[in-house]
Amino acid sequence: MTAARARRGLTLLAALLALAVQTSLFAGLDLGGIRPDLVLVVVVAYALASGAWEGALLGLAAGFLVDLYGGRLIGVGTLAKAAAGALAGFLGEKAFREHALVHAAAIFVSSLGSNGVYLVLARAFGLDWPLGWGIGRVILSGALYDALAGIVLYPLLARAYRAGNRLDDRILPSAEGG
Repeated sequence: MTAARARRGLTLLAALLALAVQTSLFAGLDLGGIRPDLVLVVVVAYALASGAWEGALLGLAAGFLVDLYGGRLIGVGTLAKAAAGALAGFLGEKAFREHALVHAAAIFVSSLGSNGVYLVLARAFGLDWPLGWGIGRVILSGALYDALAGIVLYPLLARAYRAGNRLDDRILPSAEGG
């Protein structure tokens, strides 16, 4: 197993753990029907560190797991999280990733994108959510809540990804030489 494949597996495991925490421990942090999307925070953190393609792939996998757990509109959350991962990865390639405000902004923008895709696709599949309510109550409120959660969780995730990258740097040269 390559180090990159192991890192992807561990990141998917982190997304599963985030889903478990989000649906159990954080269930009480519901504000008007909105709670922080910790899975999105994991996807964004990984995408900022790994790029748009890797972020989109993790978003697909993690979004599918969230959809399976939720049990309705399977595929809508998958595409929404993939879009968020791609967007965050693109932002990470264009912005100074080490600045704390970039993390919060990337989570906010990615959450806007993810929730926007979800709202549009849910409406396309027949859910009659009023557009103004969806934008103000779900998209903007969710993005703010996600950014606040990210301010707390992102440093921990970024530290883990950096440690994984350092481990890759130590393992890969010896694997190529031997």
